[in-house]
This record gives sequence, structure tokens and C-alpha cells, in this order.
Amino acid sequence: MLTESLFSYNNQENDQKTKHSNEDSETEINVEDIKQKESSEEGRKKLDDIIDLAHSVNIEYEKKIRDLENEKSTIPTELEDKVKAFPIKEVFKEEIKGIKLPMFHIKINQNSLFEKKGALLPLTKNLLLEGFDLNVEDHKIDFTKTSSEMASIDLTEARKDEYVPEYRKIDDNVKEAFIKYITSLSSESKINQLAGRLARQIKRINEIPELQIIQYVKNVISNFNSEKISDIIHDEYFYINLIRKKIYFLMDNYAEKQFGILLDKGTILCVESFKFPSKIIPKQPVHGITKNLYVEEGEMNNLEKCVINEVANLDSVVFWHRNLERGKGFLLNGFINHYPDFIVKMKDGKIVLIETKGDDRDNSDSMKKLRLGEKWASKAGNNYRYFMVFENAKIDGARSISDLIEILKDMK
Repeated sequence: MLTESLFSYNNQENDQKTKHSNEDSETEINVEDIKQKESSEEGRKKLDDIIDLAHSVNIEYEKKIRDLENEKSTIPTELEDKVKAFPIKEVFKEEIKGIKLPMFHIKINQNSLFEKKGALLPLTKNLLLEGFDLNVEDHKIDFTKTSSEMASIDLTEARKDEYVPEYRKIDDNVKEAFIKYITSLSSESKINQLAGRLARQIKRINEIPELQIIQYVKNVISNFNSEKISDIIHDEYFYINLIRKKIYFLMDNYAEKQFGILLDKGTILCVESFKFPSKIIPKQPVHGITKNLYVEEGEMNNLEKCVINEVANLDSVVFWHRNLERGKGFLLNGFINHYPDFIVKMKDGKIVLIETKGDDRDNSDSMKKLRLGEKWASKAGNNYRYFMVFENAKIDGARSISDLIEILKDMK
């Protein structure tokens, strides 16, 4: 194994270090020899092994950090005396002790510094994107709904992984200068220049090499005529936004497909691992609803308050918790990252996850969450349930508020 070879090499080197210290200090590096080894099949294999090992070490390091975070409060030590934190209610402290919520884990395929082959690590979406090649994916995009005026869409990050579009009029001088330049080029050069320009404007996608993105954009616009190219130049940020959305759509589809395959193979498992933190710091604490797990719970919109108030007043409910987000709460870690709105403990021992949806929500996002939630419930075991609740309109598999209450009231 690679790890054993590395340790063996280090031991041999240490044994001879004193004897050869003077010789080692005068040894010159043969650059050509390194280049030849790097280009050889054996060299590439060793490099791949080292990269795989580094990848595994990084994943395992993140796991250790998560484990430590789950064992303590979510509050950093240096802030404990400066923020308002809310503990678990005294009445529920014994009830909560034995509860660990299942999360998806993946088996590692080789020995490493921290774990042996076959050990389980928390699943991340990046692991589901191994083997993803953007250039073999579909590059057909519907550009028919173009904007009437030339505007750029700057995606500014309002919160982690949430981008807000800001529109601004592009300076006419800049536009005219680029149009003048690109119209002087040959057809092939136009495509190359425009593809490079569009690719640079696409926000960095860590999982995909930049050269793949450039080539993908070339594939998208390669058959465009002069009129269409002119349209892109005049409204390039509209096209950038659609191309970016298509790339993420392809990534999500690939990740979901791999998720299903690895679940069927038994490479991905559902393992009880998440512990409720001893204290939480909600941004805008909410009180006044009975049976809350913590002294104060996190902020909610009107629909969420309505749903959890109905749920909390059922005789079959032991406690409920407004799940925190962004790395602080319980995560359904599958082909997407999904933080359900509520975690509810029932008297019959079941743990119920509830996700609420207003009628203005995009159904494509809701369907992904519903598929993941149902898959989690099926793999977590008979004591776990997942429900998506719509106010009025709904998608197949989702529930109305009255449907949810009817199901939960008998879990005594």
C-alpha cells in the first residue's frame, strides 16, 4: 500500500540520515529524471495514489472536526460569555441523551493515515461527483427567452451558497469596443474569444477544471451564426446565467444518479451519528409554542409557525426543534444538502422530519428535497419519517397540513 511504502521509505531514510548527512546536503536534483518519471505510467500511478491519499486525509480531517463539534455546544469558547445561548429544557435532557440521528456515510476504498479501508466517512457531494466530465454531458440550452436590453447579472453571495442577482446597465463604450474587436475576427476566433469571455464570467466551480468549462461553453455556442453571436455580445450575462444554471443542473443529476448507484451497492449507508448540541444561538429566538426542545427556538416564517403550532399541540408529540442551518443543524447529506425545518420526537419513539413549503416555491428544488428525504427515511429505519408539507399547492408525495396532522396524531 502507498501509506506503508511512505512509512517504510521514511524509516530507511531516518536510519541513514546521520551517515549520509553531508552527502545529502550536496545532492543535486535531476530535473530531467523527475520529468521522465512523472510522464511514465508508473509515475502517473504513484501521483494518482498520492492525490487519492491526500483526498482521503482531507475528508477524514473534516470528519474529526464534525465529531468534535457534535460532542459540544455549537458556540465557540471565546464567544460563550458574549452571546445569548439557549440550552435544552431540563425536562427533556434525559429524553435526548440516547438520540443520534442517522446521516449518510460512505465507505473509503483504501487505507490512510486515520482510517482503515472500509471505514465510514460522512458523505459529501464532492464524493458523488468523482468521474464527472462536463464535456461529455448535454450542451443543449434553450436561449429563446432573451432579454430586450443588455444588462449584466452580477451574482453576489448574500449567504453561503446563496447568490442574489444585481442588475446594472453595461457602459456603451465598453460594449461597442468589444463588438468592434470581435467582429474583426474569423468565425473560429470569434467562438474562442467569446467562449473564453463567457467562461471567465461564470462563477468559479470548484468541482470542475476551468478548461472543461471553457470547452463546454465552446460546445454550447459552436454552431451559432453571426446573428446569434451578436445577440450574445449584446446580452452576454443573460447567456452566462443560463449556462451556469445548466452546468449545475448537470452536476446535480450526475450526483443524484451516483447516489442511487452507491446506495444500491451498499457503499453508502445511513449511520446514527448526529447529536443535538447542548446549546443553540438562534438569530431571532421564538417562544410561545409548547413542547420546544430548547428554551428558545430559531426564527420561523408564518407558515412554519402555523405548522409547528398544530404539531406541538398533538398529544402524541414529546418535543419539537426548529432545525438550524448552515453547518449548525441536522443535515440530510446526499446529492444535495438539505436542512429540514423541524425535528419532532413522537411518543411511540419515532423521529419525524418536517419540511414546509409555501406555494411560491420552485417545485424542482422541492422535488429534490422530497426524493432525498424519502430515501433517508427508507434507509434510516422504521423509527424515522420524512414529510414535506405544502400550504395549498403540492407535488406528488408531499402532504397538506391536515394530512400531516392526521398521520402524526396516532403516533402515541
